[in-house]
Amino acid sequence: MQAPLKASKWLTHHALFNDIKPLLSRLSPVKIAVIGKVVDRPFITPSELIEAYQDYKQALLESRSLPKLAFALTRDESAIQLMPVKDRGVIARIVKPVVEMRSHHFIISNGEFHSMAFGKEAISWGVKFAYPQIYQGENGVVDLFKSDHTENTDLYKELSRALRDLTKPTPFLINEQLIKSTIRIDPQTFSWIDTHPGLKEVSVAH
Repeated sequence: MQAPLKASKWLTHHALFNDIKPLLSRLSPVKIAVIGKVVDRPFITPSELIEAYQDYKQALLESRSLPKLAFALTRDESAIQLMPVKDRGVIARIVKPVVEMRSHHFIISNGEFHSMAFGKEAISWGVKFAYPQIYQGENGVVDLFKSDHTENTDLYKELSRALRDLTKPTPFLINEQLIKSTIRIDPQTFSWIDTHPGLKEVSVAH
């Protein structure tokens, strides 16, 4: 039984999408595991992830409770270890670096953006992707960007390129001042972004 992943210096991207199908097409082939909960079937298809994101988006626009998005994207199946939970199913344990994809929110304080910070004013904003630069390997500490080729480091690099192509830094308007953040937005959302229920004290220029 392998120990859970121990990692640090996480590299992150945050983005609100209209549809994640174009992104997943760029990342194919990729395995997708449900993480953080007990399930009967730990791996899902890209179509199921696309549907899960659409459910999230619809709930967001209707101001309903948002479904939790928590997935691991990997090309190395050995990075995921399945742990049986008696009479309930299995839970996916991450034992090697993967690209984690989770629901994302942020708050704005004094003109600064704080990702994953909690508060009544938190704004739900698509997903956060995270990948570690450093982790504890079998033979010591490994810097993934200085070590030999790994499938999931390549996956993260492809994700970064795809996000640059498919999204842009969000041009927020705060007190009539234009601020471009590192939080990204899919231009296809511009058809509905003005109806985002979290955008009360701030808006998006488009």
